[in-house]
Amino acid sequence: MLPKTGPPRSITDEDFERILEASWEQLALFAFAKHRENGRGVVLLDRHGLNDDILYDQVDLGYAVYEPGQPDPDTARMIEQYDPAWEIVLQYLRPDGRARTARIRTAPGKRHPWRIYLFERMMQDED
Repeated sequence: MLPKTGPPRSITDEDFERILEASWEQLALFAFAKHRENGRGVVLLDRHGLNDDILYDQVDLGYAVYEPGQPDPDTARMIEQYDPAWEIVLQYLRPDGRARTARIRTAPGKRHPWRIYLFERMMQDED
């Protein structure tokens, strides 16, 4: 396998879209649960591995809560304004070495984060 260009744990925008499509419910559940525990923040995507297909690599999830106004004004505004019941704010390292922050709203036909979280809690209560 040829080495990828860019920093070793980077994620392309195309890979990011594939992760969203393949793992929306997991991301939404994680984001809403962390929001309930810690307050407004961002889901961090941390890639491990250099497979050509992002879906074969391990992508760890983290959660960061920044101080007001941090890490930059645009990201701070996104964090302040997103609706955690319907949206997720995600960050990942791009091949150019810069972090990308994206505010993603639940797509039509998909379950929103609050609904996924509520369903998961109901399933746990039945156990």
